[in-house]
Amino acid sequence: MRGFDTSGSIFVDGVRDVGTISRDVFNLEQIDVLKGPAGTDTGRGSPTGSVNLVTKKAQLKQFAGGSLTGGSADQKRATADINTVLNAERGIALRLNVLAQDSGVAGRDVVENKRWAVAPSLGFGLNGPTQVHLDYLHVDQDNVPDGGVPTIGLPGYTSPDPARPFLGAAAPVDPENFYGSDTDYDKVKADMATVRIEHAFSPSLRLSNVSRYGKTTQDYMLTAWLTRNPTFQAPVADDPSTWTLARSIRTSKDQENRILTNQTTLTADFTTGALRHTLVTGLEFASETQVSYGRSGTGTLPAANLYRPNPADPVSGLAPTRTGAYNEGEVDTQSLYAFDTVKLGERWIFNGGVRV
Repeated sequence: MRGFDTSGSIFVDGVRDVGTISRDVFNLEQIDVLKGPAGTDTGRGSPTGSVNLVTKKAQLKQFAGGSLTGGSADQKRATADINTVLNAERGIALRLNVLAQDSGVAGRDVVENKRWAVAPSLGFGLNGPTQVHLDYLHVDQDNVPDGGVPTIGLPGYTSPDPARPFLGAAAPVDPENFYGSDTDYDKVKADMATVRIEHAFSPSLRLSNVSRYGKTTQDYMLTAWLTRNPTFQAPVADDPSTWTLARSIRTSKDQENRILTNQTTLTADFTTGALRHTLVTGLEFASETQVSYGRSGTGTLPAANLYRPNPADPVSGLAPTRTGAYNEGEVDTQSLYAFDTVKLGERWIFNGGVRV
């Protein structure tokens, strides 16, 4: 976002979501994007903003919906969203969202997005001043990651190597080419359990408390490459069929992220003269851990032909195992904050806040 990595500033219902993984929208009601310095709003994170994912929750009405998607590039995807009222008098309802997908990627060979997920939400007291939501999310992904294609031959390309000026006139590669290996993979499992308690003292004074436990594991391997000397070879300058690209970088990740957090927020709406205030005060406790394990046995591949790469080339020495080395980090947060959003007429909004 605005030139900065925002992967550490993604939130689900206002709570930080750890793990640098792809996220699906099947269980989302809306997406909030906040641009601007976010340290006061969210604590540590990107200096340019944050993204908040608002999940679907149980409601006091009967409905059901779903979708089926099919198309080129082996597109296959199905979702379902079912809400049922269990006890109207006590305000109890259950909502269930499910997902199944097994799709390729249009315009790309080999790359695949395969996943299934389930997200139940149980609500209590939905017709009263005190509401309780019990939410759970499980996502299981088994993808083939995309390492991209070389830029040789694209409009505006010039050879960065003075010794090989002929590269500037080379033809572009087929954008469908896959320069990795059939053994590349990206396996993700994510679990998130949330308890949200909300109480409205009045229409202008509301208290909420959110507790969450989340765990994400990612096992990842990608065959990476670099188009530079000596990894890119052009032994016969006028015969592009001899040009090769070394697939010598087997990138792997074996990582686990956990978060345990509790947030309490009090929101008050009031006016002072011509000013309309929304005052939000809160207290947050969070414990986050990340463990990354060292890997060996990622194997080696022969160089790929620049214009005809073969992802089925054999990988020698492929036996991925943990080496016993690991990096472990932990962040504990205790935070007290207050924000005031002031509206003056219909044209002006002023925001002020402090976080300790």
